[in-house]
Amino acid sequence: MAIAAKGLRSISVDGHSYLWLVKGNDGYIDLIICDKSREGQLLRTSFHYYQTLLPTQAGGYRIVPGSQFVITPAVVKEVILHGLAHGWTPFAKGEPMGVDIEETCDAVQHHLHKKYCIE
Repeated sequence: MAIAAKGLRSISVDGHSYLWLVKGNDGYIDLIICDKSREGQLLRTSFHYYQTLLPTQAGGYRIVPGSQFVITPAVVKEVILHGLAHGWTPFAKGEPMGVDIEETCDAVQHHLHKKYCIE
């Protein structure tokens, strides 16, 4: 299954080239990864925005600047390694593989906790 080229970024992990795409969603950030040919199985996961909201005097909320989670190449690398370790086959055709990164990938959890103090 292929994905569109618009917005794709590249990364190399263990000598292989991959492409990744981040899409904002209501309440979540979607991450989609494929091999550079865009012909193999997709790897999909989602992250919460992890934004800190403070109450305002008007009764609403405002976002604390700098508190929104950003998917970096380091996070993408950990997701790729996790997917490969759990059966993702990026060079073979197949249905997209979804992984719950936030609950199952210790390396990404460690990265998130270290950078954003998430418990």
